Amino acid sequence: MPSISKIRFTNVVYEDGLKRYNDETFRFDGYNGAILLENGGGKTVFIQTALQAIIPHTSLADRKVKQTLQLDNYPAHVAIEWILSEKPRRYLVTAVSLFLTKEGLDSYRYVYPYEPGNKNGIEGIPFVRPDYNRPSDRGEISDYYQQMAQQHMNAHTFQTIKAFQQHIEDQYHIIANEWDSIVKINSTEGGVEAFFDECKQTNQLFDRLLIPTVEGAISGHSPNTFVDTFEKRRDSFKLYKELKGQIEENKAIEEQLNLYSLTYEELFGKQQTYEQVKQRAKSVLEEILRQEQRTKESYEEIQGKLAQWDLADREQQKKLMSLNYQVENSKLEEIEKVFKVQEEGLQTEKESLKLADKQFYSLKLAKSKQDYKSQQEKEILLKERLAAFDQQEVVEEAKERLDRNSQEIMGYFRVELEESQKRKKGLLVEIQPIEEQIEKETEKLEIEKEQEELIKQSYNQNAGKLEGLEKQMKRIKMRILSNPSQETVEEQLLLWEQRLVHLDEENVRITSHNKQLIEEEKKVQSQLENARSGLLQKEREKFQVQSIIEQAEVAHQVVKNHLAKLRARWATLDTVYLKQDSLTQQIQDQIRQFAIEKEFHLYKERMAYRLVDDYEKQATFFADPYVEQQVEKWKNQFHLIQTGVQYLQSLGEFVLPVALDYPLWPITLITTKSEVDQVKQKLQSVSEHLQYPVEVISLEQARAIMQGETIKTYPVVPEHWKSNQTKTHFHEWKQKAKARAEETTLSRKEIDSLIGQWEKSYEQLQQFLTKYPFEYVQEQRENLASLHTSIQTLKIQQRDWELKSQECLEQISKQKERIQANKEEYSGLSQKVSSGHEYIQLKKEHSEINLQQAELAKRIKEYNELLRKIKTQLSRWSEEKEQITERIRSEEAVYNKLVDDDLHREVKNFPPIYSNKGRIVLVEERQELQYELRKISSSRNEITLRLDQVVQEMTRLEKEMDELKRDYPELDEEMIYLPNGQELIDSLRNRRRELEKEIEKLNKLYENQRTLKVRQDQVVKQVLDQFKLAFPKEEPLTFSISLQEVEDQLVIEKKKLKEQKYYLINEQNRIGEEQANITKVFYKLEGSNEAHHFKGPSVQSGFLSEEEIRDFTYERLRFVEELTTQLRRSAEAVLKETEKVDRAKDRFKSFCKSKITDVKMREMARQGIDNKKTYTEVIEFQTNMKKRIQSAIKYSETTIINHDKDLEHFVTNINSHLLTIAGELAIIPEKTRVKIEDTWKKIYQFKIPEWTEEDGKSRIRKHIEWILEQLDSERFLTAEGTEDYGKIRKEIETWLQSKQLLRVVMNNESIKVNCRKVTNDNQVTTRSYSWEQSNVWSGGEKWSKNMTLFLGILNYVAEKQKHIESNMKRHRVVIMDNPFGKASSDHVLNPVFFIAEQLGFQIIALTAHAEGKFLRDYFPVIYSCRLRKAAVSNSQIMTKVKQLHQAFFQDHEPQALERLGEVEQLELF
Repeated sequence: MPSISKIRFTNVVYEDGLKRYNDETFRFDGYNGAILLENGGGKTVFIQTALQAIIPHTSLADRKVKQTLQLDNYPAHVAIEWILSEKPRRYLVTAVSLFLTKEGLDSYRYVYPYEPGNKNGIEGIPFVRPDYNRPSDRGEISDYYQQMAQQHMNAHTFQTIKAFQQHIEDQYHIIANEWDSIVKINSTEGGVEAFFDECKQTNQLFDRLLIPTVEGAISGHSPNTFVDTFEKRRDSFKLYKELKGQIEENKAIEEQLNLYSLTYEELFGKQQTYEQVKQRAKSVLEEILRQEQRTKESYEEIQGKLAQWDLADREQQKKLMSLNYQVENSKLEEIEKVFKVQEEGLQTEKESLKLADKQFYSLKLAKSKQDYKSQQEKEILLKERLAAFDQQEVVEEAKERLDRNSQEIMGYFRVELEESQKRKKGLLVEIQPIEEQIEKETEKLEIEKEQEELIKQSYNQNAGKLEGLEKQMKRIKMRILSNPSQETVEEQLLLWEQRLVHLDEENVRITSHNKQLIEEEKKVQSQLENARSGLLQKEREKFQVQSIIEQAEVAHQVVKNHLAKLRARWATLDTVYLKQDSLTQQIQDQIRQFAIEKEFHLYKERMAYRLVDDYEKQATFFADPYVEQQVEKWKNQFHLIQTGVQYLQSLGEFVLPVALDYPLWPITLITTKSEVDQVKQKLQSVSEHLQYPVEVISLEQARAIMQGETIKTYPVVPEHWKSNQTKTHFHEWKQKAKARAEETTLSRKEIDSLIGQWEKSYEQLQQFLTKYPFEYVQEQRENLASLHTSIQTLKIQQRDWELKSQECLEQISKQKERIQANKEEYSGLSQKVSSGHEYIQLKKEHSEINLQQAELAKRIKEYNELLRKIKTQLSRWSEEKEQITERIRSEEAVYNKLVDDDLHREVKNFPPIYSNKGRIVLVEERQELQYELRKISSSRNEITLRLDQVVQEMTRLEKEMDELKRDYPELDEEMIYLPNGQELIDSLRNRRRELEKEIEKLNKLYENQRTLKVRQDQVVKQVLDQFKLAFPKEEPLTFSISLQEVEDQLVIEKKKLKEQKYYLINEQNRIGEEQANITKVFYKLEGSNEAHHFKGPSVQSGFLSEEEIRDFTYERLRFVEELTTQLRRSAEAVLKETEKVDRAKDRFKSFCKSKITDVKMREMARQGIDNKKTYTEVIEFQTNMKKRIQSAIKYSETTIINHDKDLEHFVTNINSHLLTIAGELAIIPEKTRVKIEDTWKKIYQFKIPEWTEEDGKSRIRKHIEWILEQLDSERFLTAEGTEDYGKIRKEIETWLQSKQLLRVVMNNESIKVNCRKVTNDNQVTTRSYSWEQSNVWSGGEKWSKNMTLFLGILNYVAEKQKHIESNMKRHRVVIMDNPFGKASSDHVLNPVFFIAEQLGFQIIALTAHAEGKFLRDYFPVIYSCRLRKAAVSNSQIMTKVKQLHQAFFQDHEPQALERLGEVEQLELF
């Protein structure tokens, strides 16, 4: 643990707010410090407040911190700065801010390590807000803590107090357990004295303080572990007793069950006969139910057929309405077909008219464009002529121009002729695919016609086949159906096939069953022989197993006899198995103990013969080993007694050479001057055991020898030295010594004999457990019980096989009859099934042909439609071809016209010149040139007038073209106006008129047909609505045959439905009468079930022969009456035997009530007898009870063995724990060592009695046995006779406390404590004192030695929690409230502070002693604290004045003065 550098209190308000610490810091810098506070000033408050920074929320003197401090307004802030290391100097601050919440007291916990000069150290924590002149509230200080934790990796806050304490303990060795002890001693002023007031005796010191301290420091130890384990062990011990009683009870139960089962066996015979009659009754009832089911199925079949008839009638109505719908719909389809054709024709004509219109107006537009272009050329020509009007030309130039004009005209014709040829070629190309398509479609038309003819031929052939099939099907139907008019082959065939399958399966099943029965019958005798041989084998096995068990029991008894010779109480053991672990362990422990005793006797034997063994066990040399042993025993009887060698060793390096010249130190005892004579008297009383003279001198004489002085002494010599001076006495002494040696040898031999006896018994036990282990013997016992059960089971099986043989023979006979009847029925049905399949095949063929006919009819219809479409298409293509041909002829006429044109002939000899001029311009230009050559040229006015006409014509043409484009936006503006353009326009005009007339005609036909379609639509809709009303959510049927054929079939179906209805009604009445007869006999037999219960699942159905079934079917009522009589007589016989069984049952239940003590076993036996209603169940119950008993015994014995192992483990654990405690107790004196100059000396010494492991475990076992005996006494019973668990638990906890167990293993020897004084000159006295002697010292001396032990305990607890490596002079802290008490003298205080310094303790004491030199001597830092009245309230504020031991610090550590400097603090209030 680090030492304390500073303690800081902020806003510590107490005594109802009347007293407070504003913000005070107490600096100690790791040195002892005293805080002077007057009585009532708050010393306890100071300590409890300081403790909050180490153990938050801790109470002190039964006062909680929230009762001590006032926390209503602001939190109380407490911080301690610890010195972690000296070089380099490192600090740790632990801070706690206490405040109240709705739930109660809460706090913030904060830890931060740092180096000197860190601004975030203890004084840098913002516990106060100077700007607001108040302490920090919980939110502000929480923010600071969190900020530090986030910014500094070494700063931590904690959610729980446990985490805070764990952290400072693990990281900084500030140990909570150590501070809990400091809390305890500060519960009152002078708490150290109170701490030891209850420990005035040595046993009290160990029982109340040291042992609990050690146990608390042992990791993982729980104080109730041994108590809980013992209680479990006790439960198993009680369970063992209970199970032994239960075993005896179970044997009696088994005997009574045997008697009861014999009585039940008589009843079982009558029950078997009764059971057979009930089986016959159940089989008859099942036959009734089968016949009832068959009639019910027949009735349901009729009902189903009636329902089917209703469905068929409904279906017939549906077909009629569907037929009506289909007829009307077919009419509609025909109308729609015509309508569609007319619509297509009308649409085609309209498209043709549209195309003619487009071509007509496009030609007109092209003509206008051509005229417009001609007028433009005229305009240009006229403008040129007008421009050249005034220029005179010569005749030659005019001729040249005329020739050029002729060439240009020739060029024009050449272009036109070429264009004509191109157009003709284009038309020829255009007509070619049409001609090819016409040829292709023509060929296709011929092919499709041929296909249509083939299909029609197939259709006619199938019609003939259908007629033949129908005749053949009718003949088969008449042959195989009993009622052809009402039955169908399909329905009957399904029933026949099902029946055939049923008959086949039944025959296979019966045949297989018969084979099985025959095989089973053959096996019965074999099984009986096997049963007999099995019984014989089981008896032999039983004999062998019994022999093994008997041998094991004999061997077990031999082992028990040998064990009884070792210890008489082992003779009472029921079985060594249950105690095998504890017996083995105890024998091994005893053998080891004897081995130890043997070694002791060997030692005594060697002592009698050899001198060298005298000193073998001496720790410190002394001439006489006997005296050395006695000195250890006498130490508590004298103030001082030690050997000379021990005295020399205690002086260490201060032994003068002259002292070593004294040769008699090994035979010298040293004591006080006043006790020399007493020691001599003590030696004289044991002089007969002495071997050498012994000198007894005082401590003063020893010191004189150390100075080289010579002293006069009178040694105590051995008794035999005095008497052996004469020869006679010496001879006698030797004879006695020899006799003693022989006695020692005899004792050793006796031990050898005992060891041999125990080892032999141990070997026999191990051999027995090896040869007959518990599991093996248990297995043999289980085998024996299993063999008993097997034998009984085989006997029952033998009887069952005999009954089964009889049943097999009866069933074989009846089933043979059933097989023969089935075969005859099977043969007749097979012929019908064969014909039925033939009929089905014919019908299937008929259906397939019908489907083919439907498909053929459909294809004929499709071909008709296809041929119509091909013809229509051919017509269109022919028409298109004709149009193109006409255009070719027209183009040829245009070409011929151009060739025969007079103008062409006129200029054909001129070479062509190509220009963009039109014919009109060229012709007009030619005329003008001809006129010019003739001298007939136009005047200027004429030219101007003609130019104006041209402009007007151009304007008209533009308007005309615009109007055409507006009226007909889809015109082909790229169309060229051909030379025969006017002819085309006239032709198109005529065609338009024809098309308009045709469209008008077609439109009338179209409208008429549409009217018919609308009317027929309404008819179809009306018919469909009627159908939907009759058949909601259904659609009309479609037919694969012609509607006329459908109509004919529906007429036939109508007639059949009427006949079927009549037949079904008659069948329904017949089956109803048979049902009534079956129901009557059913209720008669059912009435007997109430008395005989033959319907239950426990009764197996019998097997009726075919003859019995026929007899029953013909005379059901008589058959049932005879059966009920048999049931009544058998039941009466069973009733008589049942009364006998009931009397036996009452006897058994009376036995259970009076003889069985185990409630669970009693209820199980009683309920088993009550609930088991059959012989098999009773035998099974008897067998299960035996198994359960054996299983319970096995489980219980195994449990006891395991608990015995646990007990040994328990004993071992206790012994190990006690050895650990003894070892830990021996460590505590080591923690009180102080270093005197260069020698370490212990203030305390503990003398702890030792025990061997064998002795310890043996004593623990005896102690546990004693506890068990005590717990069986009546003092632990309540008034009602039940165990008082609370009292038992309390006593067990007392008996199994470690202090009690230590007394047991130490054989009630006491632990001794020796304590030495530390003088005021820092020396440790040589003399030691017992604990009781030290408790009568003066008050100061007693306080001094108590403080020493307390500091040693603190040191021990701390080091047990954490390994501590001190790197500072003071590395532990203790804070005490007024610790001095009666101690104020230097010679008292100096040793305590000397020891505290040696152990590394820093002491901070709160005291009211304002005077006293001891304060300045032992506390370099002193704070004198006083309360002063606040200026503005009635409260008092704590102020402090620091006093430093300047000379001490200047001599030892001047730097500490700077660290202990005080800075003026700000007052808050």
